[in-house]
Amino acid sequence: MLKKNIILLFFLFSTSFIFSFSDISKWEKEIKRLDCVESLEIEKLYPNDDESVEFNMKIYLKENRYIQISCFTPYIEKNKNNNFYIDRIGNLVPVVWGYSSKSGNLKPKSYNYKLGFYFFRFKYLCRFGNFKSLIDLIKYYDEALKIINDFPSYNIAEKDYYIDEYVEIGEKPFFELWNIYLSPYIYSNYDEKSKTWEEYKLYKMTVENYNDYIISRDLENLILDIHK
Repeated sequence: MLKKNIILLFFLFSTSFIFSFSDISKWEKEIKRLDCVESLEIEKLYPNDDESVEFNMKIYLKENRYIQISCFTPYIEKNKNNNFYIDRIGNLVPVVWGYSSKSGNLKPKSYNYKLGFYFFRFKYLCRFGNFKSLIDLIKYYDEALKIINDFPSYNIAEKDYYIDEYVEIGEKPFFELWNIYLSPYIYSNYDEKSKTWEEYKLYKMTVENYNDYIISRDLENLILDIHK
């Protein structure tokens, strides 16, 4: 009986611990407490989904500085502060060209990798600076902007290359078009648990060039506001 009570208490404590960190309002207070922050806008990634736990943010800083992020999950980010996307910082949009393993593998004992253009996760930036969380991104805005500004510009190709490659579990994929875009900034990671590779070359675009790219691909819902 004592053992069951201990397990029940542990479960209740763990549950309250999880939910205390999953509250976006705690992040809102922590961000607004920073001296460099002027205002903050937060909205659900899926406004009509009551169970949605992902958020988009527009963070306005003093001296006309600006950060826009998406897919921020409060509970996950408290423990692993690197999976949200940096949509924009200042007038720059960081982007990546590369590959990772995608779900829906159709062949046994192999992973499906897709090479192409993707959006920029915060964890890529962490490889090149001492950033641990969203709070660090805000506090050390100038350092983050300088790193991203050093990325080469992403030159828009006439067509998008999205290429599938099946590779045996644990093996690193090889794409002939890997070097169609060149960059000295590369994020490369091998996950020991899943035995999968993830590798991206890092680039930058201006907001205007990014919007031109999105419009040319008929993806107007992803256009960024340039009037900031």
